[in-house]
Amino acid sequence: MSFDGLGVSGADIAQFPSRGAATMLVVGADADVSDKGVVLPAATAIAAEQVPLVVADVYVKTPDGPARGDTLDAIHDSDALASVVSTVDDLDQPQGPATAVLALSALLQTPATVCQCGLASGTPLPDITAK
Repeated sequence: MSFDGLGVSGADIAQFPSRGAATMLVVGADADVSDKGVVLPAATAIAAEQVPLVVADVYVKTPDGPARGDTLDAIHDSDALASVVSTVDDLDQPQGPATAVLALSALLQTPATVCQCGLASGTPLPDITAK
């Protein structure tokens, strides 16, 4: 992993994230790195730094592969992560990117709203009005 300051003088990883920043971790079955090797360790590390996090899955149906949403089970099954990390299981669908942005927005509200959204979860969009 590396950090590129994109030409900004003095930019380094210690300055990220700034106030009001959130992170989205995008995973998917067609990635070069296995979801199992990324989702739980990365979510745990990012959440430990108290950075708002959405983990979004670009689902690809494969023979004998996992069902939609299965990649996110490790987060849902962790009491520590399920209470602070939002998930989106349909980033590959037309509504997925909007869902992910709304999930990020909900995490940045006070108080933060954590959601498990998407087709498999049964919650298509985060409820950003429930304050």
